[in-house]
Amino acid sequence: MGAGSLLILAAGIGTAEAKPTGKAFEEQAKAAHLTNAQTAAIRSQVSYYLKKLGGKQTALNQIDFNGGRMLIAIPGEAHPRNFASGSGKVMPSSSPCAPVGTFCAFQYPAYKGHIITMVACQTRDIPWNGSGSWINNQTPGTRARMYNARVQLIYTTPGAYSSDVSGNWTPVTTVSNC
Repeated sequence: MGAGSLLILAAGIGTAEAKPTGKAFEEQAKAAHLTNAQTAAIRSQVSYYLKKLGGKQTALNQIDFNGGRMLIAIPGEAHPRNFASGSGKVMPSSSPCAPVGTFCAFQYPAYKGHIITMVACQTRDIPWNGSGSWINNQTPGTRARMYNARVQLIYTTPGAYSSDVSGNWTPVTTVSNC
């Protein structure tokens, strides 16, 4: 085996360790005993949100952004599962928002559905319409700001810790968490 072959082999190994592959996502689905329909549905949702919001898929149902992530719930389930840890178990609704310094936007009221978490100071698109919810668990006193399509401020959250079990995402197009 020549030096070129060794270099290619080493590069391939490094890449496989750096990020999960499609095969790793398949293994996550199998380990969680998902049906083919559930697996197809989650893949479709991930593909949709990757195109709409950008980011990088890091688990079967997880998209990482610079300073945040999106966790996607399997259709019919109230909360996302934890595939990143390998367990595939349903996460408690507040779990992704438990660390101080986090703002979470939930697709549906009562902290259900898909979740966008923001840790680093950023502005993130909110891809949902209708009723939803949020938790502001950033450093004490930090406020998040919600903007409409004209980039006009429409709502400022109370300082952390604060939350809204049933808010309206329809007029909101972006959230700036700090």
